[in-house]
Amino acid sequence: MGTAPTAGAEVPGVAEYLAEFAGTACIILVALSAVTFDLSTHSPMHHWIPSLDVRRLITACSSAAPRPA
Repeated sequence: MGTAPTAGAEVPGVAEYLAEFAGTACIILVALSAVTFDLSTHSPMHHWIPSLDVRRLITACSSAAPRPA
């Protein structure tokens, strides 16, 4: 099955898991907000850029660019 931790290796605690959860929640919130703003028919973006393909490109680039590797 799994291997035992090596000597000196630390097992992540609750704080680390909560930090990962909070970070993931923030990324999902920002991504869904960007998609909703860019692709909604009642959004100002719909009036500024009428082409759906261009708005999809803007959404993809703005959502993917700031992500860490």
